Amino acid sequence: MSLSIGQELGHYQVVEQLGEGGMATVYKALDLRLDRHVAIKVIRRDALVKPDFLARFEREAKALAHLSHPHIVKILDYGEVEGAPYVVMEYFPGGTLKDKLGSPLPWAEAARLLAPIASALYYAHQHKIIHRDVKPANVLISDSGQVMLSDFGIAKVLEDSGATALTATGVGIGTPAYMAPEQGQGKPITCSADIYALGVVFYEMITGRQPYQADTPMAVVLKHVNDPLPPPHDIIDGLPEDVEKAIFRAMAKDPRNRYPSMGEFAAALERISRYGMAAGPLIEAQGKAGALPQWAIYGGIVLVVGIVAVLCISLGLAGALGLPGVFGGSRTKEVSIMETGVAGTMSAGEPTIALPAVTLKPTVAPTAAPRGVEPITAANAGSVSMIGRFFGRVGSNYRYSPDGRFLSGGSSEIYLYDAQTLAEIRSLKTGSGVTELVFSPDGSLLATSQGDKTLVQLWQTSDGKLLRVLEGHTGQVTGLAFSPDGSRIATASVDMLAVWQVSDGLQVYKVAPMYGAPTVAFSPDGSLLAVSGYENLIIKLLKASDGSPVRQLSGSWAHATSVAFSPDGSLLVAASGGDRTSVWNTQSGSRLFYLEDPAPTVQYVLIDQVAFSPDGSLLVTGGGDNLIRLWDPSNGALLRTLEGNTQMIQHVSFSPDGRVLAVEAVEMLMYGIQ
Repeated sequence: MSLSIGQELGHYQVVEQLGEGGMATVYKALDLRLDRHVAIKVIRRDALVKPDFLARFEREAKALAHLSHPHIVKILDYGEVEGAPYVVMEYFPGGTLKDKLGSPLPWAEAARLLAPIASALYYAHQHKIIHRDVKPANVLISDSGQVMLSDFGIAKVLEDSGATALTATGVGIGTPAYMAPEQGQGKPITCSADIYALGVVFYEMITGRQPYQADTPMAVVLKHVNDPLPPPHDIIDGLPEDVEKAIFRAMAKDPRNRYPSMGEFAAALERISRYGMAAGPLIEAQGKAGALPQWAIYGGIVLVVGIVAVLCISLGLAGALGLPGVFGGSRTKEVSIMETGVAGTMSAGEPTIALPAVTLKPTVAPTAAPRGVEPITAANAGSVSMIGRFFGRVGSNYRYSPDGRFLSGGSSEIYLYDAQTLAEIRSLKTGSGVTELVFSPDGSLLATSQGDKTLVQLWQTSDGKLLRVLEGHTGQVTGLAFSPDGSRIATASVDMLAVWQVSDGLQVYKVAPMYGAPTVAFSPDGSLLAVSGYENLIIKLLKASDGSPVRQLSGSWAHATSVAFSPDGSLLVAASGGDRTSVWNTQSGSRLFYLEDPAPTVQYVLIDQVAFSPDGSLLVTGGGDNLIRLWDPSNGALLRTLEGNTQMIQHVSFSPDGRVLAVEAVEMLMYGIQ
């Protein structure tokens, strides 16, 4: 159906039609209550081919309304007009990424634009939502240059194992030019289809053309299924090898050969945009003015040797340096120094000599990790600044072990790094994307849960071997916590809270049922368990020994996404993904206050991660608005806001000595006192 200018849908008044597609028509409207413009997408009634469409649409709209990410166009409302469903979304004046295409974009610029979109998709995937129609027309670019992902209108809401999907399978829904092979064939799809589609977008941005073109949409689909990918370097000269590798991996025909998660693709795009690299650990220290980045210090010896070698060739002095093979090798036109982090190429002149003995790559075994000069506390919060960045092999699941020995990172494979040097030690073959992990108090064990499984794996950090598997959940495990003495582990999922003996893997007790995506935390003395995920947004304090109820904490803004006890156990903080974070007294159960930003610099304050400093004087929060906030937990006062990060914050934590605040945002951002 068509809406007329001036027509009102509830408290929304239509201003103009913005566009029309095969499934829906989009209008600009005025919210008469809040006096702001919104976008209204009305689904065409002739697209309602199934009798249960309206029910499925309502369920999908509710799921999408829970997505709160700075690079996702937010669903504000939904309804129905004359039998046609509609959704109300944020309105962003400006164009789309499609408007910028037609000629090649610089590869670093393309990666910079897409990294936030990949982060947004990763966030949606963690909430069990697949976009299914990723394309340039669905990437909005605001007047300020912010990129926003829109149109989850054909999203598939993933159900727990064994449940029926909300969106019918067996139908290839999407745009043929960006459709993954399995999607074009009408097969059931996973998050990997979005990875493929974003790879196509990356290809098109860099080359200025789509990889497959044909006379009919079906012919394009068949090319995606059957034809080899035309190499981008055949179109664009001088394209770094790592950039092309990233495209080929994202666009692999077999989903198993693509990036294991969108988070890993986001990390690769972030690295490419900054360093021209798609993989491999990389450290950058943020020194004081004039200081060299740490990667330059660690890789600098190799780089200097390479440059000196080239100079010595022209001076005939290479033999004095004892560089083997300098006067041999094949002729080449240039020596690339891109992989050292220095953009550009270096001409070797004529005659040109290859340098087989010189490796121009950043080192992966630094001598010391960036670290503050003293612990971070409320007293010095005003002096906190970024001291470094760390790209592990995969940009997620960065956690310090409580004993200070290890730093973890990874997804389908978890890597253990030396916390003091950030040198890679070993990897754990987890087999699929890890969504939650936690170290035992002594650092000897690492517990992991995967997004596509209902079990928990316990790994030995000493040798990377799997110790045992905890089975019994029927839903994805979203909460993990070791008891302070390391003898027990609590696991939480939508079906139950379970507590297990670590020594033999036997279940001690279980509490059911739960709701949402519950989280869990032990009190510092081990006597209590804080568990979210109950009806009416209640957080319960349970007796850790047997799971019996102690008291209920009410007044939470929404289902808690992160809970944390203060080091002395007197306070409990719960973040709920919105603008109000609750703080309770654990003895009385009374809510003391909300943490509220008195002068927010973003449209939506989105806090879903919390952590206390080791001394308990400082509380740190992070989330979907990209901001890191430092609070006084005694009174809720905002002490500091750390800006400049452009990615959603997935986790916040402190090193055991309190000298590093670690912020997971695709890469690991490291803050401290310089």
